[in-house]
Formats: sequence, C-alpha cells, structure tokens
Amino acid sequence: MHRRQWMKQAGAIALATLPALGTACGQPTLDASNETALKASVQKMALALKYDAQKKKFGAAVAYLSMRGAMKTQMGVALVGGKPDLAEALRDYNGKTAEEMINAAGDAEAKIRALAK
Repeated sequence: MHRRQWMKQAGAIALATLPALGTACGQPTLDASNETALKASVQKMALALKYDAQKKKFGAAVAYLSMRGAMKTQMGVALVGGKPDLAEALRDYNGKTAEEMINAAGDAEAKIRALAK
C-alpha cells in the first residue's frame, strides 16, 4: 500500500470522527485488533466527546498517529512483503482513550519539534 493510500485511510477515519454527535457513558477505548474494529472504536470514541474542539483534536490525533505508525510498519512490509493495515499502524495505542491519544500525538509532535531545533 502506498503512502497516498495510507493518507486516504487515515483521513477517512479522521473525517468520520468530526461529524459524530452525542455522548456515551464512560470512556471508550481504541480497539486495534483489526481494521473493522478500529473504525468502529474510533467512531464510538468520537461520539463520546462532548465538544467540537475535542472532536477536531481527536480527528487530528488519529490522522497524525496513523501516519507515524504507518511509516514504521511500512518499512517492515517493504522488507518482508505483505499487506499493511491501518489497525497495525495504531496497534501501539490499543486500549487508549481519546484523551490519551490526543496527548500522545501532542507529545510526539513536541519531540519532533525539539529534534528539529
């Protein structure tokens, strides 16, 4: 799968989180066991967020973390062959809440900016 396809998938999941309205009891977590479960859990997590600003941050975090994970898994796939999937790219965040994913994306971005100085 090419980088452009990864971006399309990550973008589609991020966009799916933005229009989600309503709230849910408790804090749902990411299920990265497979791509179908991943998409369903991202949708459920977005529904649990109360404010549009949170939903936008979450959508951006999903896209950012997906791309970071895709870059890591893409190298392994290129070396041994096979088909990468988005669930594999986000496997490091399995079981995390939306807030934890937003924080992880912010922490990773801060580290990259510090290295660029």
